[in-house]
Amino acid sequence: MGLFGSGEPRIGPKELRQRRSEIEQQLQQLRHSYAELTCALEKERAGAQRWEHLLADDLADEDLSKFGLLGWELVSLVSYAVGLGVGGITVKDVHLRYAFKRPFVEDNVAAADLRQKIRDAEAETMSAQAELDQIERRLGY
Repeated sequence: MGLFGSGEPRIGPKELRQRRSEIEQQLQQLRHSYAELTCALEKERAGAQRWEHLLADDLADEDLSKFGLLGWELVSLVSYAVGLGVGGITVKDVHLRYAFKRPFVEDNVAAADLRQKIRDAEAETMSAQAELDQIERRLGY
């Protein structure tokens, strides 16, 4: 029977020590990667919020709801006139201009990607540490 009852050929102390060394190196690299990823995530969080903006004219109420569902926040509403006559006496049309903003989507994706990479590194570290613990028990450490 093999390593930890896996059905593989039996592994001797020399091979176990070699595997232990490999896992320790892997753990060191994983811890370094984890530190870099968490640092990058903190920088992402600490950085100034970036926004994207949108201007739209003459929207219906249902259009405003649709913009809200897409994450846009109304930040300004102004009216303006088009078609002033001589001396500003005649107004042909009055329009409404809406200004919206929302967090820049790429920022959200970058942070989510970093969080996933951190979770992956944590899972890989736990798995490698568990294997290392089993090897050390077999070697009597």
